[in-house]
Amino acid sequence: MEMKIVSENEVNLVLAFKGTLDTNGADSVAHWFYGLLNDIRKDVVIDFSGVTYLSSAGIRLLISGLKLASRNSCKMYLTDPLPDVLKIIKMAGLEQLLLFQN
Repeated sequence: MEMKIVSENEVNLVLAFKGTLDTNGADSVAHWFYGLLNDIRKDVVIDFSGVTYLSSAGIRLLISGLKLASRNSCKMYLTDPLPDVLKIIKMAGLEQLLLFQN
């Protein structure tokens, strides 16, 4: 799993995830991801178009990140998930929490 900062401005921070967000993938980015969200004071947008698989460990990472962001009165949401990943998010009932809503 790769995670990088794509852009940042006064309003939000845009991250991109690439790879499989399974146990190994979540473990590989958790420390940096949580540290980033713990210190952030702006909304976080995660480009999910490069994520090819999402497991329960990946969902746990995202929910924990959402909680960290909300503690700082910030929002966190995902954009552009691939169809298979979107299906997992919807099956878990998390689309209202995790996906950008127009």
